[in-house]
Amino acid sequence: MRKIDERFPYIKHPTRLFIIIIAVLVITLLLQDHLYALFGEHNYIMVHLIVEMFIVAATVSIVMQVLTSAHYKLTNRAVYLIALFGSITLLEILHTLSYEGMPFLLYESEAYRATWLYMVIRILLPIGLIFIFLVPLKIVQKSFALLVGAGVAIAVFGIAYTVYAPVKILPLLANEQGPTALKNSLQATAAALQFVLIIIILGGKKRDTNLYYVFASICLIFSDILFIFFADVHNISNFLGHIFHLFAFYLFVQAIYYSAIERPYREISKAKKSLEQSEQAMYKMAYYDELTQLPNERFFMEQLHKFTKNEDTKTVLILELGRLSMIQSTLGSHYADRLKCSVADRIREMLPNKYSIYFLGEDRFAILMLDDLGDEAILNVVDSLQSIMQKPFPIQHFSLMSHFNVGIAQYPKDAIDSQTLFKYAEFAMYEARQHKKNVLFYEPVMSEKRSAKLVLENDLRQAIARNELIVEYQPQLHLASREIESVEALVRWQHGQLGLISPANFIPIAEETGLIIPIGQWVLKEACMQAKKWQAQGMFIKVAVNISLGQLLQDNLTQYVQDILAETELDARYLQLEITESMTMNIESITTVIQTLQEYGVTIAVDDFGTGYSSLSYLKDFPLDCLKIDRSFIWNMDQNTEGDALVLMILSMAKHLKLKVVAEGIETEKQLVYLTKASCDTIQGFLISKPLPAQVLEETFNEIESKAQRLLEKIYEEAR
Repeated sequence: MRKIDERFPYIKHPTRLFIIIIAVLVITLLLQDHLYALFGEHNYIMVHLIVEMFIVAATVSIVMQVLTSAHYKLTNRAVYLIALFGSITLLEILHTLSYEGMPFLLYESEAYRATWLYMVIRILLPIGLIFIFLVPLKIVQKSFALLVGAGVAIAVFGIAYTVYAPVKILPLLANEQGPTALKNSLQATAAALQFVLIIIILGGKKRDTNLYYVFASICLIFSDILFIFFADVHNISNFLGHIFHLFAFYLFVQAIYYSAIERPYREISKAKKSLEQSEQAMYKMAYYDELTQLPNERFFMEQLHKFTKNEDTKTVLILELGRLSMIQSTLGSHYADRLKCSVADRIREMLPNKYSIYFLGEDRFAILMLDDLGDEAILNVVDSLQSIMQKPFPIQHFSLMSHFNVGIAQYPKDAIDSQTLFKYAEFAMYEARQHKKNVLFYEPVMSEKRSAKLVLENDLRQAIARNELIVEYQPQLHLASREIESVEALVRWQHGQLGLISPANFIPIAEETGLIIPIGQWVLKEACMQAKKWQAQGMFIKVAVNISLGQLLQDNLTQYVQDILAETELDARYLQLEITESMTMNIESITTVIQTLQEYGVTIAVDDFGTGYSSLSYLKDFPLDCLKIDRSFIWNMDQNTEGDALVLMILSMAKHLKLKVVAEGIETEKQLVYLTKASCDTIQGFLISKPLPAQVLEETFNEIESKAQRLLEKIYEEAR
């Protein structure tokens, strides 16, 4: 009952409505002799005209509401509603003008024509509504609406012609003694049809959304009863029958309003609320660390960039949590995570609210001070931070100890931009590891100690010419087909003297120096050539290649991709380009490039989804084909249920946006089981295969695929 009350504010309680109806009927029956000719014997025509005008206004309102909603989505039910109430509007107008005592219209007004027009309306209304409720809902074309409209126009014309024929061909429904038996039979038939409509509505699945139709039908049934038993037109039962008739059409207006306007609005509001909740969740994912609930590095850099736009002194402290790697390697990740959370809590309790605290990931915290404190005051804050680390951290059966390595850099003394200021604070932190008090202010000499990076950069410039770069391919398993349908191309650097160098060490250098562009072009060409070679061997595998923001912003990227595809003779549908989520912040400048690549047939994926740009707006505005869930979310699936919820939310969102999903970093069967149940499209990770050289992948392809299929079969059997 509460649910009904919430959906129908105009009808607070169905029982009350019945009480009112019964009370009015009882009072009317008891006082009908005293209420006879209440409006005067000569004023009833005016009263009837007013009631009928309101009924016509109600039917016109229904037609206009349905027309408005049908402008966006034309359904067969909308067409039938317009046809039904449109025809009733015309017949009501003819009925009103034909009522005895009304001015001349083609013929003198009389009860014969007015009564027959009324009875046609009463029979037509329930039959039309029964048909509308029973017919299956479907989308129709305008031609269908025109055809129905033409049929209704012909039917209305036929009815009018029959009623207004010069020779009366229909029997009388009323005479000097009152309604005839035929008229009462038709009235009873209308009431019975209205009762059938009530049964159909209450038997439906969404009965609460159609209660207005039920109440309107009840009013019409009472109206029919009053019209059957009234003595003459001046009897109060006749007037009350018209009032019930009018109120029924008011309820029809409410029913149409709810179906055409209020219910869609509620659905839109619900969807909007759901989207806002998703936005908030994604914002939290992008800007806050899940473990410590502190703002993350992205938030820190944005705040630092904002605050370095004026010349006021700012101080950045980077705090490295000492001994964390030893604790993690000895006791495990659980203890390390608990320690991070405990440290975050102590920092919050110790520092004033005016200082902003951030967790940068791994073992680093950051503190942003916007006041010009002076070096001594800053060191006092650091001493306070070090003091909270002197008390052990009780975690289960262990009392763990740690300390901070603190690097300090100041704006504008040390640097005038946020990135450099952050970098210099990190340099100081690295040097503080060897300092007695584990705290140092940045000094220019620290940059010199890191000059070795330049040597690595110089070697990287010659790596392509020396053939030191290689491409490895990590298989991606399509869960539905249980086949390896694609691979990701990953660049590796086999240094002539230093051996294999991790991408984490040379890719940042390449991005910083612009070398990422020629390296990216080389990888793209190598991957396309390899994909074509595989096709010649009968292996039709799509290859996914990462492209950097520098490549994406190149004027000739689309032409270069087209040239590579033409040179290697690779069909564009076997190439997927992966961009990072942060690139979508440049949505205006790269949308055209992405759309052009898609026109060639190349698919576009967002890599490491969930770790970058926080707004969901780019998902609906930006042309994408695939989302790759970052491995950090997959890892969290083994740690807590909230990680599962975030992955499930991303999968659900991608499904609604019709995007394919690839989950990266699959390392455990538990992760695979969850993703399989969640209907993820494709998986990638060490559980299937590590990245392999092309030749090794060729030789072990069938073995890798068979192993994955056996693993999936095992999972399906256990699920049964």
